[in-house]
Amino acid sequence: MGPEENEGLSKPKRFRTAYNFFFMHERDANLKSQSNEFSSEEISPSSPKTSITTKRKHLLNECKVGFTRRVSQKWKQIPADEKRKFEAMARKDLERYQKEFKDYQKKTRDAAWEKYKLTMEISELKTSLATEENEGSAKNPQQKEKSS
Repeated sequence: MGPEENEGLSKPKRFRTAYNFFFMHERDANLKSQSNEFSSEEISPSSPKTSITTKRKHLLNECKVGFTRRVSQKWKQIPADEKRKFEAMARKDLERYQKEFKDYQKKTRDAAWEKYKLTMEISELKTSLATEENEGSAKNPQQKEKSS
């Protein structure tokens, strides 16, 4: 079944790995530190807001690749006990995904079965209508002869 046939069903979001959780944690910390760089002193009534947001976007885009490399290196070097926290989060997310995926599979199977039953009913109705039409056209010539 294609996605257009499962309008009410959406595939569950894929699970995140321990590294994904670590990366999100580091990204949040990085964004918070960058937002602190823009203190209230920099914002004056005369300065347009767009210049500040433009500066921020420029900073974020400029260091995206470098940031990813730093996070990757940091992940390789963090102690095992700190990694366990992120691994626990990943296990919990994997369990969520497996449960949601089982539910999704059951719903798609049920939807496919319902679609199959409807298709069979339609097919049976078409067959019975065709049979009735054939019987009806076979009876009509006889009825015409009787009435004449």
